[in-house]
Amino acid sequence: MPREKRQLPVHLVKMEVELPGYEGWWARFRTDILVGDVEILSDVESWTTGSWKLLREIFSRYVEDWNFLDRRGRKLPRPFGKPEVFKDLVLDLFYWLASALVEAPRRGLPLPAEAEALPSTSGELSSAETSAGLPKSSEV
Repeated sequence: MPREKRQLPVHLVKMEVELPGYEGWWARFRTDILVGDVEILSDVESWTTGSWKLLREIFSRYVEDWNFLDRRGRKLPRPFGKPEVFKDLVLDLFYWLASALVEAPRRGLPLPAEAEALPSTSGELSSAETSAGLPKSSEV
């Protein structure tokens, strides 16, 4: 009997930056974050100078896309798989990304009626998602 090929479901969640002055800025996250990565991101007090490279690596695994600009107003490249791109972020966005990345899987949970209709690894946004990454009020 052949083994069933299974894959971890991956959903994308788009979240608005909730910082003053960043209205209209957003980032899109993968929801398949590992518990070990969440532990590192959640313990901000333990971040050291040597941690920044690891943090950029973690971000590059889960931040699929964004509409972020650099200090000169130029669009930053798509960050997925590119840890060096995160060097051009201002610190408040860096800290926001860490917080949002930990929150993204909770916001990406499908509602029970939609669970089977969501794509897994297609890269499409889930139907439970709004521009803020929260379920629509009519679906709650």
